[in-house]
Amino acid sequence: EGKARKKEPRDLEAEVPTKIYLTSEGKPGIPAGAFRKGMTRVANFLEMTQTDTKRLVQVLGDIIPIKFSKQDIHKTWGRTSGIGRTPIEIWRPQFHNWSCKLKIKFNADLISAEQVVNLLKLAGLHQGVGDWRPENGGSFGMYDIKI
Repeated sequence: EGKARKKEPRDLEAEVPTKIYLTSEGKPGIPAGAFRKGMTRVANFLEMTQTDTKRLVQVLGDIIPIKFSKQDIHKTWGRTSGIGRTPIEIWRPQFHNWSCKLKIKFNADLISAEQVVNLLKLAGLHQGVGDWRPENGGSFGMYDIKI
């Protein structure tokens, strides 16, 4: 009664693989929805509404496989939520020189291919993908596009 429970120490290295999205073939990837969400969030930069963008543009697929030159672990410090805001060590998977191919479907009667490309470019710079992307105050996960 009234005894404090002892916390097991975290195994940070074992946590890293659990933070990687995997394709159905077991390869690392990025959720298609992450790209779509980024495009939706930057819509106002192009004087479009987020709602219209969400309805007009689809990134096809589930987990988009990525190619990369090297994978390692990015180690940093963060803070827990709540009143204490206790410092906590965070280890995240990091993929260097990553790339992927997206299939995008859009309503060409209401949005142009050029607008879709611009949405994707802006999303890559201002939103990014992954845990420590610009939208979340980080500097990783940014991308550019090749057509």
